[in-house]
Amino acid sequence: MIRKVTRILFILLGFTIGITTYLTLMKDFEILTFGKETYGYIAAVVAGIIIAILGYLIEPMGCK
Repeated sequence: MIRKVTRILFILLGFTIGITTYLTLMKDFEILTFGKETYGYIAAVVAGIIIAILGYLIEPMGCK
């Protein structure tokens, strides 16, 4: 049960870090801007999902 909760927390943390990192970089680098409205936020969510998946795959190694 604790592993499941820890895994969920890592997924949420990775998702949050991915979104905030992309949105921060989007403001500084124009090349990363896919659109300041809807497409930019969709790209931020995709970046968050990628970081969350990486966190999900890496996290179990530390719990064993």
